[in-house]
Amino acid sequence: IIKFDFINVDAVLDVDFTVDDSIVCEGDHIVSFEELASSHVTDWYWDFGDGNSSVLANPSHIYSNSGVYDVALKVSKQGNCMQQLTKQQFIEVLPKPTVNFIASDSVACHIPFLIELEDSTFNAVSWTWKLNNSFIGNNQYQQFLIDSIGFYDVFLEIFDDNGCKNSLI
Repeated sequence: IIKFDFINVDAVLDVDFTVDDSIVCEGDHIVSFEELASSHVTDWYWDFGDGNSSVLANPSHIYSNSGVYDVALKVSKQGNCMQQLTKQQFIEVLPKPTVNFIASDSVACHIPFLIELEDSTFNAVSWTWKLNNSFIGNNQYQQFLIDSIGFYDVFLEIFDDNGCKNSLI
């Protein structure tokens, strides 16, 4: 008896990968992974180091928590000839800044009322203030004249010196 093509010996699979950005801000940057494995690869298993994974060749992932993460890619050809590469401390996820602001006073008994707002967020470099969804300024210290009776929502979005953003209403 002759069994044709019964034994298959394949070349060792090469495995490598890269990302579009290895230093990102938590929760708001999509990291795009690109596999650089051999052309014969048919299966991919990604471990993003944060408890999440993917079986796509070139997945995207959002890291929800700050920290430093190892990333692993395991490849195979139809379940055989598995190879794995782990890149240690490959992704650094920077924390969102903690937004912290105060108002000179939050209650007034007369109009017009001059409100003074001050942000003290650590390492903030950019500010967007809104009052009831209307833009009122982009300075660390902001003043605004309120001329109507009512309740007002104050919104502040900041960017820190790492380019990470957060907001508070």
